[in-house]
Amino acid sequence: MNLKNLFGRRIRELRKKAGLTQEELSCRVDVDSKSISRIETGKFLPSLDLLYRLSRVFNVEYYEMLMFEHHKDIVDLRKECLEILDAMPDEKMQLAYKMLKVLLED
Repeated sequence: MNLKNLFGRRIRELRKKAGLTQEELSCRVDVDSKSISRIETGKFLPSLDLLYRLSRVFNVEYYEMLMFEHHKDIVDLRKECLEILDAMPDEKMQLAYKMLKVLLED
């Protein structure tokens, strides 16, 4: 996944967390909704000015929008874990199981 895609996913995550549609976000940062869609799909990176305006709407520091993997939605995290496990060969699955058991022990 490239930088544009990672950034787009992060903006989508922040927008949804804020309870905003693409249209509502576009109005708040004074761009058309097509631009927000292009950012979220990884086709476009915003200017520094737009980055700053987005940070104000999301109430985060601008650099926090570049922290792509710091928090994953628990549903997405579970889905990603299951995808990883489904793709694992049997021998590695057994090792992963043992590692998880150790991790969960107190």
